[in-house]
Formats: sequence, C-alpha cells, structure tokens
Amino acid sequence: MIKKAYEVVVDRFLQLIEAETLPSWQRSWTSGVPRNLISRKMYRGFNLLFLGIMQIAMEYKYPYWLTFRQAQSLGGNVKKGEKGVPIIFWKWLQILNDEGEIEKKIPYLRYYTVFNISQTTVNPPKEAFPETEKEANRKAVRKAALIVKKMKNRPLIKTGNLIENFSYSPSTDTVNVVPIRRMKSEAEWWTGLFHELTHSTGHQKRLGRKTLHPSGQKEKAIEELTAEIGAVFLVNICGFSSYSKVEKNSAAYLKNWTKYLRKRKRDIIIASSMAQKAVDYITGGKNGRLFNKNFCRSTEKRGRK
Repeated sequence: MIKKAYEVVVDRFLQLIEAETLPSWQRSWTSGVPRNLISRKMYRGFNLLFLGIMQIAMEYKYPYWLTFRQAQSLGGNVKKGEKGVPIIFWKWLQILNDEGEIEKKIPYLRYYTVFNISQTTVNPPKEAFPETEKEANRKAVRKAALIVKKMKNRPLIKTGNLIENFSYSPSTDTVNVVPIRRMKSEAEWWTGLFHELTHSTGHQKRLGRKTLHPSGQKEKAIEELTAEIGAVFLVNICGFSSYSKVEKNSAAYLKNWTKYLRKRKRDIIIASSMAQKAVDYITGGKNGRLFNKNFCRSTEKRGRK
C-alpha cells in the first residue's frame, strides 16, 4: 500500500519521540530555529516542530537545512551514509471548469527530503556559530518580554504567591502564571506562559478556535497539542540557551500522545498548523515582528542601554 505524504512524515516523527534512549540535551547554546539555508526562511507548522526536535535528537550544531540539489548548487554534497528527513510541502491547486474559470481549490500535499548542513560538505555561514549561554539567555529574555508586551489584544496576565499552576480562563480571558522563582529556569517559566498565551489565541475575540471549547476528546487533545507546540515554537524563536532541554521535555510530553496519534496521524499536522497561526497572532503576523530586521535591531539597542 502506498502511504500518503503526511503518513510518511508523521511515522518518522513518531519513531523519533518513541525512542527508548534520548540523548543528553544539556548545552551551553541553542542551535537555533530550523530554517532553510538558501532562503534563510524559518520552517513553519509541523516542519518546524519536527526539525527542531530532530536537531536535538541528532545533536546537530547548526539550524540550517537544505535539499540534496541545494547542497550541490553550493558546490557541496551529502556525506556518504547520511539519511535525510522527510518534511511536508503543500499548496492549493486550482481546479478549472470547461470555461477556464476557477471552480474550486483543493489542497495538494507531498513530502520531500532535507538534510542538516552538518550532514553535508557545505560550509556553515559565519553567523551560524553559537553564542555563549549568557548571551543567548540575555537576548532570549528580552525578545520574550517584548513579544508579550507587543501582543495585540493581549489577555490579562496575573501572577502571585497564591497561584499554584499555569492556566488560562476563557470566561475571564485571564492567564494565571506562577512566580518565576518557583521554576527551575527562566526558559521553563516562559514555556508555561507561552503555553497559556497559545490557548488564549483561541478566544472568540482573537482567532476563535473551536477546540478551545472542546465537544469531545479529539478536540480536547488537539487543543492541548496546539498549546504545547505553540510554546515550543515561541521558546525556539526567542532562542533560550536551555531551549534544547525544553524541546526535549516537549518531545517526552508528546510521547504520551503517541498511542492516540498512531490512530489519528492527521491530528499532529492539524495541531501544528493551528499552533503556527497562534504564534503568528502572538508575534504580530506571518513570521512575526521578531523576524523583521527593525524589530531585532530594536531589541539589541535596548540591551545595550
């Protein structure tokens, strides 16, 4: 039987998070947000999640990925014995009627293979070399704080000694966060906040996501996956030096869902797509303000004051 494109990719993803042995994730830097080496564009949705976890599992030093042909176009090649990673590509196809007019649009889904730059003979760009842990954390906290501050139509965020758990209340549109001193790391605290902010984007006055008010176990599962994946995306985007640990913990969290996902493979794709939309909302649009050069430059200036 020929597998559908999403089944090939999700099967590989599930094999990764089902692994018995997880490699050490303690590092003094973050390898960065997965992006294509040629375009320098960040991957999105499920591909971002998959490649991010793959970077940790395989302990890749760099966040850059490229196809076999792209490696050759740069005068390099894939190293002997290296295996690529399947990722999803999809677009809308226009179906025309007899008069040549657009009758309908249907999604076209396929997968293709990419390799981390470490698997090739291509030299990494100069900016790919890692920062120190202190530098990475300093920038990450500043970016995270600015993302939350700039989030449009932001929910009320409350903290205090009486708050025991991170939570979001749709009825009052309030995010409750525990005091940061109770957490093991700043990255862990920001992950909790980003998880709840992702939930909050489902509110009717924002994205109006139906799964925020689930009518069954399927919608409940998808909403929880959406929030968890959204938090992983945002922590990655900010660049916390302990992001590797956070993302690996998320892989362990997702491992609890594998039995469910084995039966409903589309749901991880759906949740990743919804998480991407939530992140776009939180950061201010597709790719977010964080990827705008002026935005990044402003965070650097604030840090030097």
